[in-house]
Amino acid sequence: MDKVRLLFANPGEDMSREIRFCWHSDCQDSLLNVSGMEYPVVGKLTDLGYADFGTYYKFEYTVDDLTPDTEYTYFVTSGEYTTDVHTFHTGRKDMRPAVIGIFSDVHMAPDEADKVDVCNELLGRMQDLVGNPDFTIFMGDLVKRGAYYYQWELFGHPDFATKYTMAPVAGNHDYYYQDKVRRENSRFLALCNTPENGAQDVRSSYYFLTNRVLFAVLDPIMEECVSATEIQRDLATQEQWLRRVLVTNEGKYDYIIVMQHYPHFVADGGGCVGWGGYDRWRNLFDEFGVDMAISGDYHCYVCSKPLYKNEPTDAGKGTVYVTVPMIAQSYYDSVFEGNDQVPWLDVLDANNATTGACYLKVDKERMEFATYDGYGNVRHVVTVPARKRGCNLECK
Repeated sequence: MDKVRLLFANPGEDMSREIRFCWHSDCQDSLLNVSGMEYPVVGKLTDLGYADFGTYYKFEYTVDDLTPDTEYTYFVTSGEYTTDVHTFHTGRKDMRPAVIGIFSDVHMAPDEADKVDVCNELLGRMQDLVGNPDFTIFMGDLVKRGAYYYQWELFGHPDFATKYTMAPVAGNHDYYYQDKVRRENSRFLALCNTPENGAQDVRSSYYFLTNRVLFAVLDPIMEECVSATEIQRDLATQEQWLRRVLVTNEGKYDYIIVMQHYPHFVADGGGCVGWGGYDRWRNLFDEFGVDMAISGDYHCYVCSKPLYKNEPTDAGKGTVYVTVPMIAQSYYDSVFEGNDQVPWLDVLDANNATTGACYLKVDKERMEFATYDGYGNVRHVVTVPARKRGCNLECK
C-alpha cells in the first residue's frame, strides 16, 4: 500500500491567512483536505541520495485564503492510504495574546527513538503552564544524521509537529551525511514548505509575520557548507536580506525576533562565540531594535541581559540573546564560574542539558520568554517590554 510520510504545516509569510503544507508519498497524486476543502496535488519525483532510502514524491501546497485566528484540521489521501488528522491554528494580524512553544536539538535516531515521547511530555508540561501554543518553533538538529531518511520519519510524529503549525530552523546535524561534514541543506528542505522570501540562494532562510511579531530565520550553517565557496552562499547575503525585510515590513510589527541554530553566547569562556556571529549581527540588531535573538545548538540554557552597543542596558532597549535547551539524551555538564563578573550574563542553567524547552507569551505590552524542565519547573523568565517604534505609532 502507498504510504504518506512527513506531513507538516509551516507558516506562510502572513500566518493569519497563509499556511504551507509539505508531505512525501510513494504515489504521484494526493488529495489534501483542509477542514473539508479539497486540493488535488501532483508530487515531484525526488531522490536526495539518502543512505537508507530511494526515490519518493514530494508534495507542496499553499492555502492562502484562510480565516485569521481559526483552528483547522488537515489530512492527506494518497492512493488507498489516508493519514491521521492533523491540526493547526492561523495567526492574527492584530496584537492579541499568543503563546509559542520553542524546542531544539532532539537529534532523532533509532537508538533513542523514545525521544519523541520526551517531546510530547515537554509539550504537556507547557500546556499545564500556559495552555496550548498557537504554533511551535523547532530550533534545529531535528535528526542525528540528515542522510538517514528513517531518522526524519521518527521525528514526524510528536504532537508539537502534528497538532500545530511548525516553523523549522536548519541545524548542523540536519546538514550531515554519515559523518559530520556540513554538505548541503536539501534534506532539511525536503520536509519544509516555508515561505520563499529568504535571502538569495539560501532557501533555508525565511520570515513570517503573526500577531504583529516579525520572525526572521537565518541559516549560519550555510557558510560552513562544502559547496559554499562554489555557489557564493554566505552570511553577507543574509545580512543584506534581513535589513531589507526589516525596512520593507516597517509598520507591520511591534516586536522583532531573529532565529538561528548557532548560539551567540555560551558559558564556556564567558562570552560570545564566533560561529554564532554575535559581532556580525549586533550592529544591525541595535539599529533596528531586534528584541530577541533565539538559538539552539549549545544544549544548555543561556540568557543574556539586554545588550545595546555591546553593553548591558535596560529592558526594552537592547537585544536579549537566548539559547534553548536540548531534548537529546546526551549532555554537556557546563559550569559557569564567576557569574557576577560577566556583565552580559543574566543566567546560565545547564540542567544537565537532558530535557528542556521554552515558551514565549506575547501581548501588546510585553513578551515573556521562559525556559522549563522536564518536570514542569520554570527555570527562568525574561520580560521584554514593547518598544515605541516610530512608524508603528502612526500606522496603528
